[in-house]
Amino acid sequence: MNKNYLEVQESIELPQPIEKVWEVLTDFEKYPQWNPYIRKVTGKFAVNETLWVQIGYPFVVPFYIAPQVIAISPPYSFSWGGKFLLPGLLDGLFLVVLYPLEPKLTRVVLKEQLEGIFLFLPISVPLQLRIHQSLQQMLIALSKYFSIS
Repeated sequence: MNKNYLEVQESIELPQPIEKVWEVLTDFEKYPQWNPYIRKVTGKFAVNETLWVQIGYPFVVPFYIAPQVIAISPPYSFSWGGKFLLPGLLDGLFLVVLYPLEPKLTRVVLKEQLEGIFLFLPISVPLQLRIHQSLQQMLIALSKYFSIS
């Protein structure tokens, strides 16, 4: 196992058509209403554009990152990635992938990939746990958002 690489993935199946799930996940203006992990996203949602993203891990003061949009494939996936301070210190990629299982059933997969020498530090284990918890909370909140909307 590569000690300077970390991948965390969580998923959920929602009784919603893929287009509706895509619409909610790409409507960044409404993130503060339901998303406990990615609390705010501003900027142009287009490939090679930079976003301003507020992250809120459990029990950590929210902080901002400025990732670049890597790919957008409506209504199936999008991703963004960035670097912390210097390339190679902590590089990250966030992916959202939607799978239409039935006309009104969609699997949502959230994935975080981190790489860099920062992961050699003892903080990488708590970081992995926080990412797992945050992705889970985001999916639970997404499910609740659909149940009340």
